[in-house]
Amino acid sequence: MKDSYFFDRYAIIMPEKPGNRKEAILLRFAIVDDNIEEIHMTELLIRDWCGSHNITVCCDTFTEGDAFLLSAASNSYDFVLFDIYLKEANGIDLAVSFRKISPKTPIVFLTSSSEYHVEALHVHAFDYLQKPITKAAIHPLLDDLLAVRPVLDSHLFLTVNTNKTKLPILYSDIQYIISDSNYLIIHTSEEIRCRMLFRDVTRTLSEDERFLTINRGVMVNLDYVSSMDGAVCMMNDGASFSMNKKQSNTLQQTYITWQFTQRTKSLLHGGLS
Repeated sequence: MKDSYFFDRYAIIMPEKPGNRKEAILLRFAIVDDNIEEIHMTELLIRDWCGSHNITVCCDTFTEGDAFLLSAASNSYDFVLFDIYLKEANGIDLAVSFRKISPKTPIVFLTSSSEYHVEALHVHAFDYLQKPITKAAIHPLLDDLLAVRPVLDSHLFLTVNTNKTKLPILYSDIQYIISDSNYLIIHTSEEIRCRMLFRDVTRTLSEDERFLTINRGVMVNLDYVSSMDGAVCMMNDGASFSMNKKQSNTLQQTYITWQFTQRTKSLLHGGLS
């Protein structure tokens, strides 16, 4: 079961105060716990912290591990909170599966026991909170998580025209873009079709190291690539694209370098002490 709460998914600029214009931050949390009451309490504490920091928040809550993994394959989360003792799965095992999808997303374990503290180290957990979760415990943790979060993802967005409406799309939501004649198909957690030239969009996105044009009319976000093997690029959602054969070695090296860079950042910023 999944309950989603969206507060203006594409909010970018906070209301201005005299002499004090601030860029908003949008944070997306996933909470995986089979206890509904504890989910709601954790979410309330997160929302309370976000409110005190002028942060726009989106919380997806899950009571089943499989539902979470399905969502994580097509949605990018800033932080994930796992209960270790789930009815149908062990939270550590679930985190291991999640790491294959997202190797760098900070993970926090919620549990009533310290039994799995060592196992939590193996998935490079950011921290480990004892239940019942309190404001005094989780708010300083959220401060630490915010401090290590990449700044770029907080505000970069692409504006496209769909049905005479301007739609801002966060860079971090874009999985891949495909050219279709004079149209673009932008894949996020949904498919967005707009009348734009591929070269115009890729000229902008290519300035961000996450985005890579792998063939004529195909650009991918490396955060959503599961593998590059030979001349084939596989995405987390199961889509596959042929890569430019003459450039396949260079493209694969770019992907390997990206993985290494992100892994290094994760190890530097995450992990239990």
